[in-house]
Amino acid sequence: MAFGDIFLHLLTGHLTLLSDEFGTEDFCSVVFDGFLLTSFSSKENVHRHALRIMLHLHHKLLPACMETLMKTLEPPKQSSEPVKELYTQLTEKMDAQKKSPPPSDEAPPLDLGLPPVPVPPPAAAPPTPL
Repeated sequence: MAFGDIFLHLLTGHLTLLSDEFGTEDFCSVVFDGFLLTSFSSKENVHRHALRIMLHLHHKLLPACMETLMKTLEPPKQSSEPVKELYTQLTEKMDAQKKSPPPSDEAPPLDLGLPPVPVPPPAAAPPTPL
């Protein structure tokens, strides 16, 4: 029952909400190595769900984990078209991610080409009536 489509659909849906957790090796190991990869070769639906998680969260996975998972989850020739299509989509996303520059953590400097303007000193406040 743990590898039934209904359970896997609900599980993968909830796991995508934990996207930041996939940035840790321990979490990835538990989800993939400890659960999904234990039966992906004998159950095609598990293979599809593992690829779907990766398709949605590839940008959050550690590069080393992603590389290992891509090799492990490469579909064999006898796989169905949906599994092959998911793997193709994932490889295309990975290629597109490699081609685009990584987002910068630092904001770019705002150089508007305007000369600096001196700021006048604050004026003395008028006395307030009592």
